[in-house]
Amino acid sequence: MAACASLMGGCANGAPRGQFSRVLANAPGAAQPSELVAREIAMLQCAKEIGQVEAMAEFAADGAMVLAETGEIPVSDLRTLRGDWRAASWTPKSVWVSCDARFAVSEGRFAAADGKVGDYVTTWREDSSGDYVWVHNAATLDDPQPEKVPLAAARDDEIVVEALISVKGHVTDCDRPAGSPPPGAAPMRETLSPDGRLSWRWSTSGPERIFRLYAWTEGAWTLVLDRQWPLERSK
Repeated sequence: MAACASLMGGCANGAPRGQFSRVLANAPGAAQPSELVAREIAMLQCAKEIGQVEAMAEFAADGAMVLAETGEIPVSDLRTLRGDWRAASWTPKSVWVSCDARFAVSEGRFAAADGKVGDYVTTWREDSSGDYVWVHNAATLDDPQPEKVPLAAARDDEIVVEALISVKGHVTDCDRPAGSPPPGAAPMRETLSPDGRLSWRWSTSGPERIFRLYAWTEGAWTLVLDRQWPLERSK
């Protein structure tokens, strides 16, 4: 990582913490969703500096996978993905963090270089340094694409203020779960957070890419995110 740091300059620390200093004052345990948001924005800034493939490689966990339309792609093979997978920008809309803050999931919107837009999901875990590294990433373009509405040009006497990022932050309950998460379908694989309060499942073996996130919240296991996107081979 030392060689990478010299290549990237300020890339890894590209999002100043003050920019996302608003945290959940009532967040239980060690979890603070704003820490994950800052990390994701740092990866985006890094991608703008050195390229998305390189940035994702630097922020990836060991064994990280993209759940692509063609199946599971290891981070080492990201360059084999076709161009429309690459995002020019992305914005997290909501995050879920386990009580101990060691596992998290973000989901939001992205824009490709050609202007097309879509949804994405990224799973994260803390590494030995305490930073978040991504584990799984999946994205799909909207079909059909939303109609583009051109923005009117600002007048000379207008002051333009860029919109602030608004992210919904969620933290699991910290009491001990009563039982295990609901069982998944046979082909699906599961990752359970070390504290046992956040569970995500995924599958690329059927006609669809499936991603489901269960959280221990309000005293029960709740399905808080459910994404089903087509696989290319099923088209």
